[in-house]
Amino acid sequence: MLLGARQFFERRGGGWQNPYVTDGLVAMWDGEWNAGGGKHSLNATTWANIIDDSDIMTPVGTSFSWGDKSCSITNCLFKNTNKPYIATISSSRVLTMEVVLNRTGGSVSFSQMLSMAVGAWLKFEGAGYGMGNIFYPKSLDYVNGTTSLLSISVTMDTILGYKDAVLKSTVSNASRFSQYLESMSIGGDSQTTSFVGQIFCCRLYSRALTAAEIAANYAIDKARFNLP
Repeated sequence: MLLGARQFFERRGGGWQNPYVTDGLVAMWDGEWNAGGGKHSLNATTWANIIDDSDIMTPVGTSFSWGDKSCSITNCLFKNTNKPYIATISSSRVLTMEVVLNRTGGSVSFSQMLSMAVGAWLKFEGAGYGMGNIFYPKSLDYVNGTTSLLSISVTMDTILGYKDAVLKSTVSNASRFSQYLESMSIGGDSQTTSFVGQIFCCRLYSRALTAAEIAANYAIDKARFNLP
């Protein structure tokens, strides 16, 4: 049985208490609360960061729709630019990205779903804007058509890749991680190279989560989204 966000997020005072690891959590886009903390809209035209409802992802393309818990994408991407947390991550070269997804097709990899560079994706292709092939679903043992949590933890030149809280890949010399990041996108790098499938939840941290913290987040996702 899938559990709703309200069974995990608790209203306290003037805001919502987040059950995920919150230390360093700078952005979180949730399919269930796509219009901001505690708010869901099947007609939403943007995707709100529930850490800061004023921070929204703007769609490029129109081929997306909202379900009760996810965004279904066939030919679209969501993008924002010039956010302070992007500049912080770019300078420190330390971050964790997590996404719960069900990829059913398209021409992009995991790296191309969470972009944080101008004109290139977080991979080696492009003018030094890369983190390497650790981002490809194959290297994380991801199988299309399954719902999984993929986590990438970066500390300078060391990158750890997890699937469902299990370490699957390590890159120890990723020196081409860009320090000139300005924008972030979810869903693809253009309308012609789009992710196809469902995105349930994306989280961005300004620090590298530990294995125990990734496991704690996975436990929440497992109950919310029926992960393996």
